[in-house]
Amino acid sequence: MKFKNISWVLLIVSFLFFSACTNSSTNSSELVEFDEIEDDNSIVNLISTEEGTTENDRSYNDLDEPLEDIYPLHWGRQITTRIEETIVEFEDDNHASVTQNLTIEGILHILTEDSTHIEKPFLDHGVRYFELERNAPGNGFRGWHITERSGTEFWSDNDAVNIQQVNIQFGNADTTITDILQLIPRDLILNLPAETEITLTVTTDNVDDQLFLYRRFLHRKPFLNNNDGTYTVTFITPHLPIHFRFGIDAISYETLFTDEEIYADNGWGIPAKIIW
Repeated sequence: MKFKNISWVLLIVSFLFFSACTNSSTNSSELVEFDEIEDDNSIVNLISTEEGTTENDRSYNDLDEPLEDIYPLHWGRQITTRIEETIVEFEDDNHASVTQNLTIEGILHILTEDSTHIEKPFLDHGVRYFELERNAPGNGFRGWHITERSGTEFWSDNDAVNIQQVNIQFGNADTTITDILQLIPRDLILNLPAETEITLTVTTDNVDDQLFLYRRFLHRKPFLNNNDGTYTVTFITPHLPIHFRFGIDAISYETLFTDEEIYADNGWGIPAKIIW
Protein backbone atom coordinates (compact mmCIF):
# COMPACT_ATOMS: atom_id res chain seq x y z
CA MET A 1 0.00 0.00 0.00
CA LYS A 2 2.82 2.39 0.73
CA PHE A 3 4.31 2.00 -2.75
CA LYS A 4 0.92 2.44 -4.41
CA ASN A 5 0.36 5.73 -2.51
CA ILE A 6 3.80 7.01 -3.53
CA SER A 7 3.06 6.14 -7.17
CA TRP A 8 -0.18 8.13 -7.09
CA VAL A 9 1.60 11.11 -5.52
CA LEU A 10 4.30 11.04 -8.21
CA LEU A 11 1.66 10.80 -10.93
CA ILE A 12 -0.19 13.87 -9.58
CA VAL A 13 3.04 15.89 -9.22
CA SER A 14 4.06 14.97 -12.76
CA PHE A 15 0.65 15.99 -14.11
CA LEU A 16 0.83 19.37 -12.34
CA PHE A 17 4.39 19.93 -13.61
CA PHE A 18 3.53 19.23 -17.23
CA SER A 19 0.36 21.29 -16.98
CA ALA A 20 2.39 24.25 -15.72
CA CYS A 21 4.90 23.85 -18.54
CA THR A 22 2.11 23.67 -21.10
CA ASN A 23 0.44 26.81 -19.73
CA SER A 24 3.79 28.63 -19.62
CA SER A 25 4.51 27.73 -23.24
CA THR A 26 1.07 28.88 -24.34
CA ASN A 27 1.34 32.19 -22.51
CA SER A 28 4.82 32.93 -23.91
CA SER A 29 3.39 32.86 -27.45
CA GLU A 30 0.73 35.45 -26.65
CA LEU A 31 1.17 39.22 -26.61
CA VAL A 32 1.20 40.78 -23.18
CA GLU A 33 -1.58 43.20 -22.34
CA PHE A 34 -0.95 46.79 -23.46
CA ASP A 35 0.52 49.01 -20.75
CA GLU A 36 1.49 52.51 -21.92
CA ILE A 37 4.32 53.00 -19.40
CA GLU A 38 5.79 49.51 -19.80
CA ASP A 39 5.45 49.59 -23.58
CA ASP A 40 6.98 53.06 -23.75
CA ASN A 41 10.01 51.82 -21.78
CA SER A 42 10.30 48.70 -23.97
CA ILE A 43 10.26 50.79 -27.15
CA VAL A 44 12.94 53.16 -25.83
CA ASN A 45 15.12 50.17 -24.87
CA LEU A 46 14.55 48.52 -28.26
CA ILE A 47 15.66 51.64 -30.15
CA SER A 48 18.66 52.07 -27.86
CA THR A 49 19.66 48.46 -28.56
CA GLU A 50 19.17 48.96 -32.31
CA GLU A 51 21.02 52.28 -32.57
CA GLY A 52 23.67 52.31 -29.87
CA THR A 53 25.01 55.76 -29.05
CA THR A 54 25.46 58.73 -31.38
CA GLU A 55 28.36 60.00 -29.30
CA ASN A 56 30.86 58.55 -31.78
CA ASP A 57 29.41 60.84 -34.46
CA ARG A 58 30.55 63.91 -32.54
CA SER A 59 33.69 62.74 -30.78
CA TYR A 60 36.82 64.46 -29.44
CA ASN A 61 39.02 61.38 -29.82
CA ASP A 62 40.61 62.36 -33.12
CA LEU A 63 42.11 65.69 -32.01
CA ASP A 64 45.66 64.37 -32.33
CA GLU A 65 45.14 62.80 -35.75
CA PRO A 66 46.86 64.84 -38.50
CA LEU A 67 44.72 65.50 -41.57
CA GLU A 68 47.61 65.56 -44.00
CA ASP A 69 45.44 65.51 -47.12
CA ILE A 70 43.87 68.81 -46.15
CA TYR A 71 46.27 70.85 -44.05
CA PRO A 72 48.62 70.25 -41.11
CA LEU A 73 45.66 70.86 -38.81
CA HIS A 74 44.23 68.96 -35.85
CA TRP A 75 40.68 69.33 -34.61
CA GLY A 76 38.06 67.60 -32.52
CA ARG A 77 34.84 68.05 -30.60
CA GLN A 78 34.70 67.95 -26.81
CA ILE A 79 31.16 67.03 -25.82
CA THR A 80 29.96 68.75 -22.65
CA THR A 81 26.21 68.09 -22.92
CA ARG A 82 24.32 65.35 -24.69
CA ILE A 83 20.53 65.20 -24.43
CA GLU A 84 18.45 62.48 -26.06
CA GLU A 85 14.65 62.80 -26.02
CA THR A 86 12.55 59.89 -27.27
CA ILE A 87 8.89 60.73 -27.93
CA VAL A 88 6.59 57.71 -28.32
CA GLU A 89 3.11 58.21 -29.77
CA PHE A 90 0.78 55.17 -29.66
CA GLU A 91 -1.65 54.93 -32.58
CA ASP A 92 -3.32 51.97 -30.89
CA ASP A 93 -2.28 49.11 -28.61
CA ASN A 94 -0.03 47.56 -31.26
CA HIS A 95 1.31 50.48 -33.34
CA ALA A 96 3.58 53.37 -32.36
CA SER A 97 5.51 56.24 -33.96
CA VAL A 98 8.76 57.45 -32.44
CA THR A 99 10.65 60.72 -32.83
CA GLN A 100 14.10 60.83 -31.27
CA ASN A 101 15.53 64.33 -30.79
CA LEU A 102 19.22 64.83 -30.03
CA THR A 103 21.09 67.84 -28.70
CA ILE A 104 24.89 67.74 -28.54
CA GLU A 105 26.77 70.74 -27.18
CA GLY A 106 30.42 71.37 -26.47
CA ILE A 107 33.68 72.92 -27.60
CA LEU A 108 35.33 72.60 -31.01
CA HIS A 109 39.11 72.49 -30.50
CA ILE A 110 41.45 73.45 -33.33
CA LEU A 111 45.26 73.17 -33.25
CA THR A 112 46.88 75.18 -36.03
CA GLU A 113 50.19 74.61 -37.80
CA ASP A 114 51.98 76.96 -35.39
CA SER A 115 50.42 75.17 -32.36
CA THR A 116 47.83 77.87 -31.70
CA HIS A 117 44.86 76.41 -29.81
CA ILE A 118 41.50 77.81 -30.93
CA GLU A 119 38.24 77.01 -29.16
CA LYS A 120 34.76 77.52 -30.61
CA PRO A 121 31.46 76.61 -29.00
CA PHE A 122 29.32 74.20 -31.01
CA LEU A 123 25.69 73.12 -30.80
CA ASP A 124 24.31 70.31 -32.96
CA HIS A 125 20.64 69.37 -33.22
CA GLY A 126 19.63 65.93 -34.45
CA VAL A 127 16.56 63.86 -35.24
CA ARG A 128 15.50 60.42 -36.51
CA TYR A 129 12.18 58.60 -36.85
CA PHE A 130 10.83 55.08 -36.29
CA GLU A 131 7.59 53.15 -36.85
CA LEU A 132 6.92 50.10 -34.67
CA GLU A 133 4.43 47.23 -34.41
CA ARG A 134 3.77 44.85 -31.55
CA ASN A 135 3.39 41.30 -32.89
CA ALA A 136 6.54 39.47 -31.85
CA PRO A 137 5.84 37.60 -28.57
CA GLY A 138 8.76 36.75 -26.34
CA ASN A 139 11.30 39.04 -28.03
CA GLY A 140 12.29 40.79 -24.80
CA PHE A 141 10.63 44.10 -25.70
CA ARG A 142 7.00 43.19 -24.93
CA GLY A 143 6.53 42.12 -28.54
CA TRP A 144 7.57 45.43 -30.15
CA HIS A 145 9.74 45.51 -33.26
CA ILE A 146 10.83 48.24 -35.70
CA THR A 147 9.04 48.15 -39.06
CA GLU A 148 10.28 51.42 -40.59
CA ARG A 149 13.06 53.83 -39.77
CA SER A 150 14.86 56.87 -41.08
CA GLY A 151 18.49 57.82 -40.97
CA THR A 152 19.78 60.53 -38.63
CA GLU A 153 20.40 64.16 -39.49
CA PHE A 154 22.52 66.65 -37.51
CA TRP A 155 22.58 70.38 -38.14
CA SER A 156 23.90 73.57 -36.57
CA ASP A 157 22.05 76.85 -36.11
CA ASN A 158 24.32 78.32 -38.78
CA ASP A 159 22.97 76.69 -41.97
CA ALA A 160 25.94 77.55 -44.20
CA VAL A 161 26.46 73.84 -44.93
CA ASN A 162 23.88 71.57 -46.55
CA ILE A 163 24.28 67.97 -47.74
CA GLN A 164 22.17 67.59 -50.87
CA GLN A 165 22.67 63.91 -51.62
CA VAL A 166 24.87 60.86 -51.00
CA ASN A 167 25.71 58.42 -53.79
CA ILE A 168 26.79 54.89 -52.79
CA GLN A 169 28.55 52.60 -55.26
CA PHE A 170 29.99 49.09 -55.10
CA GLY A 171 30.30 46.59 -57.92
CA ASN A 172 27.35 47.21 -60.25
CA ALA A 173 25.20 48.70 -57.49
CA ASP A 174 24.48 52.42 -57.49
CA THR A 175 22.22 54.05 -54.87
CA THR A 176 21.55 57.73 -54.21
CA ILE A 177 19.98 59.09 -51.01
CA THR A 178 18.43 62.56 -51.22
CA ASP A 179 16.32 62.56 -48.03
CA ILE A 180 18.03 61.04 -45.02
CA LEU A 181 14.89 61.43 -42.89
CA GLN A 182 12.61 59.47 -45.21
CA LEU A 183 11.04 56.45 -43.50
CA ILE A 184 11.90 53.16 -45.17
CA PRO A 185 11.00 49.56 -44.21
CA ARG A 186 13.65 48.12 -41.90
CA ASP A 187 13.98 45.10 -44.20
CA LEU A 188 14.84 47.43 -47.10
CA ILE A 189 17.59 49.49 -45.50
CA LEU A 190 20.86 49.76 -47.36
CA ASN A 191 22.39 46.28 -47.80
CA LEU A 192 26.16 46.23 -48.22
CA PRO A 193 28.25 43.11 -48.90
CA ALA A 194 30.81 42.17 -46.27
CA GLU A 195 34.47 43.11 -46.75
CA THR A 196 33.73 45.14 -49.87
CA GLU A 197 35.07 48.53 -50.95
CA ILE A 198 32.32 51.16 -50.95
CA THR A 199 32.62 54.50 -52.74
CA LEU A 200 30.68 57.45 -51.31
CA THR A 201 30.18 60.65 -53.29
CA VAL A 202 28.55 63.49 -51.38
CA THR A 203 27.14 66.67 -52.93
CA THR A 204 26.90 69.87 -50.86
CA ASP A 205 26.08 73.53 -51.55
CA ASN A 206 29.73 74.65 -51.43
CA VAL A 207 32.99 73.84 -53.20
CA ASP A 208 35.18 74.20 -50.12
CA ASP A 209 33.36 72.27 -47.38
CA GLN A 210 35.38 69.86 -45.24
CA LEU A 211 33.86 66.36 -45.19
CA PHE A 212 34.69 63.38 -42.97
CA LEU A 213 33.51 59.79 -42.69
CA TYR A 214 32.76 58.28 -39.27
CA ARG A 215 32.57 54.56 -38.54
CA ARG A 216 32.32 52.98 -35.12
CA PHE A 217 35.66 52.21 -33.43
CA LEU A 218 37.62 53.65 -36.38
CA HIS A 219 39.29 57.02 -36.94
CA ARG A 220 37.38 59.51 -39.02
CA LYS A 221 38.46 59.64 -42.64
CA PRO A 222 38.58 62.81 -44.77
CA PHE A 223 36.81 62.99 -48.14
CA LEU A 224 38.64 64.04 -51.30
CA ASN A 225 37.38 67.40 -52.59
CA ASN A 226 36.57 67.18 -56.30
CA ASN A 227 36.39 71.01 -56.46
CA ASP A 228 32.90 70.98 -57.98
CA GLY A 229 30.72 70.65 -54.88
CA THR A 230 31.20 66.88 -54.71
CA TYR A 231 33.40 64.92 -52.32
CA THR A 232 34.50 61.28 -52.50
CA VAL A 233 35.76 58.67 -50.05
CA THR A 234 36.11 54.87 -50.02
CA PHE A 235 35.91 52.42 -47.13
CA ILE A 236 35.81 48.67 -46.54
CA THR A 237 32.68 47.21 -44.96
CA PRO A 238 32.86 45.05 -41.81
CA HIS A 239 33.22 41.29 -42.21
CA LEU A 240 30.33 40.36 -39.89
CA PRO A 241 26.61 40.30 -40.87
CA ILE A 242 25.44 43.12 -38.61
CA HIS A 243 23.32 46.26 -38.61
CA PHE A 244 25.53 49.33 -38.37
CA ARG A 245 25.57 53.07 -39.10
CA PHE A 246 28.16 55.23 -40.79
CA GLY A 247 28.22 58.99 -40.46
CA ILE A 248 29.01 61.79 -42.90
CA ASP A 249 30.09 65.07 -41.34
CA ALA A 250 30.17 68.22 -43.51
CA ILE A 251 31.78 71.29 -41.92
CA SER A 252 32.23 74.73 -43.45
CA TYR A 253 35.72 75.79 -44.51
CA GLU A 254 35.45 78.88 -42.32
CA THR A 255 34.71 76.78 -39.24
CA LEU A 256 38.07 75.00 -39.37
CA PHE A 257 40.31 77.51 -41.12
CA THR A 258 39.42 80.77 -39.41
CA ASP A 259 39.47 81.74 -35.76
CA GLU A 260 36.40 83.98 -35.85
CA GLU A 261 33.70 82.40 -38.03
CA ILE A 262 31.06 80.55 -36.02
CA TYR A 263 30.50 76.81 -36.26
CA ALA A 264 28.53 75.51 -39.27
CA ASP A 265 27.85 71.80 -39.81
CA ASN A 266 25.48 69.28 -41.41
CA GLY A 267 25.75 65.55 -40.73
CA TRP A 268 23.97 62.42 -41.95
CA GLY A 269 23.92 59.07 -40.15
CA ILE A 270 23.10 56.30 -42.65
CA PRO A 271 21.81 52.93 -41.37
CA ALA A 272 22.96 49.84 -43.25
CA LYS A 273 23.09 46.07 -42.98
CA ILE A 274 26.10 43.91 -43.80
CA ILE A 275 25.20 40.77 -45.74
CA TRP A 276 27.21 37.71 -46.75
